[in-house]
Amino acid sequence: GPDNVIGIKQLIAPRTEYLLKHPLLNKAQPALSEPKHVKEGDGAKLKFSLRVANGKTAWLYYRNDKAFAFKRTPMFDDGTNGDITAGDGLFTTLIDATIVKHYYFAGENDEAAATLPERASYEFLKVE
Repeated sequence: GPDNVIGIKQLIAPRTEYLLKHPLLNKAQPALSEPKHVKEGDGAKLKFSLRVANGKTAWLYYRNDKAFAFKRTPMFDDGTNGDITAGDGLFTTLIDATIVKHYYFAGENDEAAATLPERASYEFLKVE
């Protein structure tokens, strides 16, 4: 109209373009692949594994019911907690099978992080 009040598109479009090009928001993220969970031994524990490239740490986020928030536990690439070969980029952790129904993964390096699935906590993997 005559007041020259900008709309939401005119406000957000330049801001989005600026942020997408900002160097601090364009660091190389870890690449996460091969998500998996398997029952261990008698089925009392679940072994979760994730391949992480360009990453230093990995986390498993899990919950037992949609009504609750996700909890976080570290994953290991040091030959412990279900990990077979240290330093191979395959992170693992063991969790009590009764406390996990939904889960997702996160990987981190010194400058960035990534999740799998990408929209984690809204989208998640399931133990069936």
